[in-house]
Amino acid sequence: MTRQELFLELIDALSNIPGLTIEPIVFVEEARALDEAYPALEDLTPVVVAIIRAMKDLAAGRVSSSSLSLKLEGARSYHFQKNRSQGEKAELRIVYRILDNGALYILAFGNRWRPEAIYRRAAKHM
Repeated sequence: MTRQELFLELIDALSNIPGLTIEPIVFVEEARALDEAYPALEDLTPVVVAIIRAMKDLAAGRVSSSSLSLKLEGARSYHFQKNRSQGEKAELRIVYRILDNGALYILAFGNRWRPEAIYRRAAKHM
């Protein structure tokens, strides 16, 4: 699978998750950040798979998240790993708000630190 095919799969998966809203500009910015954070396809692939799984779990209410404060007050953050293995550090995040209709409005997703702090990226979309 090529990088382009992988990102097309991500678009398709995210657009078919009920109760999930993501603006096209947010998707493009976060896809660029993922592309930069994981230059090797073999590193990017499990991250994309994990993001799809995490978005589905989050939208279905199967996982819990943390409230944020300061510039991101009203937003939440879900922490997860690219591999479901015990003891692995949760380096990935989904930052979102819950809309009045209960839908999740995605502000940012991807690596916690690379290429820049995810919370800084999310604050631009509040």
